[in-house]
Amino acid sequence: MNMQEIDVNLRETEVRKRKEFLIRQLHRMEVLKTPDGRNIEECSLFTLERVYITEKRMQGASTWKPQLK
Repeated sequence: MNMQEIDVNLRETEVRKRKEFLIRQLHRMEVLKTPDGRNIEECSLFTLERVYITEKRMQGASTWKPQLK
């Protein structure tokens, strides 16, 4: 195996790990589908990142309380 193949394999492994992490996190948030109805298990890394960020933002907004001084 040459260096280029190692690089490609490493990149694929990292993408797969990140997708698995995001899917686990979304399941914990009880998110099973994207806003357009796709199963999260079938989505690209880019789509999973967008859904995760959106969900985190929405959860943060619902739990955020202003600090009164």
